[in-house]
Amino acid sequence: MIEQFKKSFDLSIKDYKKDIKSLHWNNFFKEKFSNLDIKDLYDFRNNHLSDGMDNVHFNDSSNLRLQQFKEFLLKNKKKIEDYYQYFPKKNIGNCPNQIQLGEGYIDFIFIEHLMMYLDLKKYIFEKNNIQNICEIGGGFGSLARLIISQSKVKYFLIDLPETNLLSAFYLNEHFKDKKIFTYEKVTNNEINEKDIAQYDIIILPPWVHLASIKIDLFINTRSMMEMNFSIINDYFKFIVKNISINGFFYNCNRYYKDTVGHPIQLHKYPYDNFWKVINSEPTWCQRRLHTLITQRSSVKTDDIKKTMLTIKNLSKNHTPHFLQQIKILRLGINLIKKILK
Repeated sequence: MIEQFKKSFDLSIKDYKKDIKSLHWNNFFKEKFSNLDIKDLYDFRNNHLSDGMDNVHFNDSSNLRLQQFKEFLLKNKKKIEDYYQYFPKKNIGNCPNQIQLGEGYIDFIFIEHLMMYLDLKKYIFEKNNIQNICEIGGGFGSLARLIISQSKVKYFLIDLPETNLLSAFYLNEHFKDKKIFTYEKVTNNEINEKDIAQYDIIILPPWVHLASIKIDLFINTRSMMEMNFSIINDYFKFIVKNISINGFFYNCNRYYKDTVGHPIQLHKYPYDNFWKVINSEPTWCQRRLHTLITQRSSVKTDDIKKTMLTIKNLSKNHTPHFLQQIKILRLGINLIKKILK
């Protein structure tokens, strides 16, 4: 299987649509995946291949998140043993700062994804029949592993070729019984329901089209904020085109980020007026991020417009101070101009 994943990676690198990779990911990937040895995959969380998708090299990060998680449990009168079922049983990629609890392992990024999963469970999974999930920018597959371990779903992952190689390896190591569809099986940059009927996990680059495939739940966590805004626009068109009737979009991103070379602001994401807001709140223990859960509607609603105004106001506290100062300066200059008139 690993040779198949490497073949898909090589083909997608050859077919790479370079405009989809932002400055942010150019800076992270650089030449790390050039002349890649398959053996490197077994250590991908410890040899910098997962940089930008992981926090494994932050000192004591796992202990910090574990302490915050324990505070969450105490507040909600829960025991950590109640969550052992969600913990990965293997340290795939050799994460250097994983903590063993019970028969599983946890780390910084897993705890964050566990809290996201609990949101998804509360607002979506417990109330709806979700069959097809598409995660855009899912990194090496940490959240996907958690969801797949708890639900019988068909899971699509759409990401850059470098990341797809890691997620294919990671998920295959966790789910030996699952069938994984990758890029080498694609013809004419399109797949349909017949192509993937026998597969459980489908991992694709962004330029592959989903013909007549409907998605019940789209997920994007902390990666649209690292895309060029034109690509965000393209993804929203893709979501609207492929979402099922009354389908959901789980969006967790920063209020503001500019590592792509221009500002990416959450309140400017191109939602149209056919989204019903299910939940909107700052993300757990991540003050610069906001979680927005929406459901596709067949009728127009003012929900999203009102919510974006709230997010815009919240974002004022999370925009870099120098940009706030520039805005204040501009307001002052405009006021002086009006007075002088």
